[in-house]
Amino acid sequence: MEYLIVGLVGLNILLVLFVLISRERNKGEMGNQVLSTLVDYQDKQRHYQSQEFATLRENLERSLGEGLEKSRQTLGQVMERLVKVDLAQKQISSLSENVVSLQNVLTDKKTRGIFGEIQLKQILTQIFGEGLGRTYDLQKTMSNSKIADAILYLPEPLGVLAVDAKFPLENYRKMVDAEESEEYRNTAKKEFNRNLKKHIDDISGKYIIKGETSDQAILFLPAEAIFAEVHAYHLDIVEYAAKKRVWLCSPTTLMAILTTVQALLTNIERNKHIDKIHLEVNKLGEEFNRFDERWDDFDRHLSTVFKDVEKIGTTRRKLSDKFNKIINL
Repeated sequence: MEYLIVGLVGLNILLVLFVLISRERNKGEMGNQVLSTLVDYQDKQRHYQSQEFATLRENLERSLGEGLEKSRQTLGQVMERLVKVDLAQKQISSLSENVVSLQNVLTDKKTRGIFGEIQLKQILTQIFGEGLGRTYDLQKTMSNSKIADAILYLPEPLGVLAVDAKFPLENYRKMVDAEESEEYRNTAKKEFNRNLKKHIDDISGKYIIKGETSDQAILFLPAEAIFAEVHAYHLDIVEYAAKKRVWLCSPTTLMAILTTVQALLTNIERNKHIDKIHLEVNKLGEEFNRFDERWDDFDRHLSTVFKDVEKIGTTRRKLSDKFNKIINL
């Protein structure tokens, strides 16, 4: 580009000289030679400028082409990201609808109870599989006409263990709401304690039946946050539940307990089979001893038979020799 500008400036200077020399062209042959030289120089400059313009246009076209290609690639990447963003937005909207639906479910006390029962059923099914009626029962009616959410059939000395789901969510929300006043939250805390103790009393009175169930029962809290809150800041409730022989469980702790119970039941069944195996092995040993005795008897009889066969063979050979002698005579 710099060479092009210099060439243009030189061309202008030559044009000026051409004009001045044209005025003096009548002065003789020297003026004609100078004019011819200037024309040649002008032709060379035009050729050089044409090459510079061609090179400049080629570079410009290449730069524009590369820029357009990069722009196309960038646009494609932007479109892909926009598609992903749109998909994520739809998933967020769906999740928001599900959260709102869950909040509506948990607002009503009855639906909260159903939610706890469903979660309890899912945990039992996940741990024990198709053990309904054998390892556990759902909505079992007791002898006092009370209905337990679940009954576990455990080995002695535990026996029958009742599990009931409770979901004290309303006062818990008020108690942990930081936007409310301290007095409001303290009142909700007292109500929360009172509700939990009432649930403990109900379970202890309804589902611990002498001669029918174990001397203990389980209160299932479907929310991990409530379970953590109780054990962190309400130790008086934990102690009260222990006195009533009612154990508080969250989904995680209940799964841990039931997994341990499942392992215990598996070991018991395995021990039963091991006893059967030992019994069958002992019977097999007795049969093997009987077989050994009979084989010895058979071996003795077989030896006697061999001896008798040998004696008969000897007699046969003697008879054959005598018969041959008679024939020869």
